Amino acid sequence: MRDSLIALPRQFFGPGKRGNLNPKNATQGPKSIMSNTGPNSIELGYISLGKPYCISQMKIDINGTCHFISDQSFGDVSIQTSEFVKNLGKYNGRYKLFEDERLSQDEFILGVHDGKWYVALSNKALELKIDNYVRNLFNKTHLKTYLPVMV
Repeated sequence: MRDSLIALPRQFFGPGKRGNLNPKNATQGPKSIMSNTGPNSIELGYISLGKPYCISQMKIDINGTCHFISDQSFGDVSIQTSEFVKNLGKYNGRYKLFEDERLSQDEFILGVHDGKWYVALSNKALELKIDNYVRNLFNKTHLKTYLPVMV
């Protein structure tokens, strides 16, 4: 029922859990791939009360570059980055997978929200290497002091 066409208006207008109309108790829509007009056009996120939110995520190119992406409404970028790095240490290899052809063949997106991991990619062969990339990313010392620009 939650993923049905009938549930779509709830993502835009509410109500929250058990019909509660208080915006504080509004439910979040399912996490999915969102498209944006900026330089990082593909992101992971959700819709709550008609407003899109981007979850904390890293867009990782297997050639060595990575970009941290998050939503400004969740607070300071340096705090979000340090929380993301802490969560990398808790990565357990379980995630929800999204496949999208708009992503490059040599990149994937790794996101976390409420302790759950999400991965978006277009090249299915990368799925076998994700655990190694996450382990290497966590072990890099420069990432722990990296202060990215909020997108």
